[in-house]
Amino acid sequence: MTTAGPAAAPRIGRHLPGYAVPVVDERAVRAAAGLLLLAGGVAFGLAAATGSQAPLQPFGVLGAPLWVTLALCALCLGMLFAETAFGICVGCALQRAFGTTPPQHCPGGVCAAS
Repeated sequence: MTTAGPAAAPRIGRHLPGYAVPVVDERAVRAAAGLLLLAGGVAFGLAAATGSQAPLQPFGVLGAPLWVTLALCALCLGMLFAETAFGICVGCALQRAFGTTPPQHCPGGVCAAS
């Protein structure tokens, strides 16, 4: 019987010349955020209209009272809207505020400005 070694860490992004770390395509990220915003908005509307958490089940938000679930969903939708409409990455802002290393290569040079 053979045992597998530790699983390799997932690699996100591509190595491009001039960058020390793997980078992701900003337009692809914004497009994905827009699609998730659309699906999440529809599920949020259905859950609010029917009073059931069932439409939110694919997003993994269950087990809490409906108002808590809808509040968390609204928070996530707000972050997706900020990314899709304005290109504001809340993850970069959180890493800058609470992380030990500052974010690098933010879209539009946002991280370099602060």
